Parts: sequence; C-alpha cells; structure tokens
Amino acid sequence: MKKQVRLQTFLFIFLMAGLNSVFGQGVYDEPEARLSAEKLAKSVLIVRLPVNGPKIRYLTQKIKNATNEKVSQDLQSELDAAKELNLKKFNAIRNALSEHYTVSPFLIMPDSSYLAFTKDEKVGFIGENGNIDPGLVLNFEEYYFLVSG
Repeated sequence: MKKQVRLQTFLFIFLMAGLNSVFGQGVYDEPEARLSAEKLAKSVLIVRLPVNGPKIRYLTQKIKNATNEKVSQDLQSELDAAKELNLKKFNAIRNALSEHYTVSPFLIMPDSSYLAFTKDEKVGFIGENGNIDPGLVLNFEEYYFLVSG
C-alpha cells in the first residue's frame, strides 16, 4: 500500500511538472495543453534503480581472492543476498509501473549506468528477468527520470 501511494504521488507530481508550462500563471492554453500531453505520451520514463554495484563488485573480487573456504562461503552468502535484494526491488518497481503507469513506456536502468548514460554512452536496461537486456534500447528523444531508492 505504501509503495502504491508513493507511485501515485510521483505520478501526480510528474504530470503536474509536465504540464507546468501550460498552467503557469493560472492561464489555460488549450493548444499548449494538447501539445504537452502529446509530448508526454511520446516520451519514456527511465527508472534509475539502485543495484548495489560497488558492493557486488567488492564482494565478487573478495571471493576471487579468498584463500579460506569459510570466508569464501560467507562472502558468497552476502553476495547472493545483495543480488536477491536487487531482484526484489526491480520486481517491485516493474510490477507497480506495469499495473499503474500508463502515460508512456518505461525502462529500468541500473544506477551504476547513469554516468555513462549522461555521457551518451550505450547503456543496458534491465529486462523482465532482472538482468541487462541488450535488446532494450532508448528509442525516444524525450525522456524523464525517476530515481528510485
């Protein structure tokens, strides 16, 4: 319920921000409102999802260098838990958006890819299985970010 309220609050703020120029100064401009609504519908929402990238890289490296089997097993358990948490967060966001967000398409991007995205480098988006899907690409000129976490 709490996540649904947060998503609905975001959607309200998102829509109001998108139409802010239309309703600014209390003046209603119907052609401008139609143009803004069309622009919003032709955009894509990119959800920036925290994925604990540094922690996962650190644990992966520590496991490779571990000489003690017990230490290696403990680190592997911690790594598995971090990956499971990522998958739970991803599924919660994806399910909420799939059920309640109908304004435009959406893509989910790991936050570790954000810097590369801002530099116009090719980044991967997360597919339905929770892994990077090379087939998912940004085919929109207009996009909006939702930072999750």
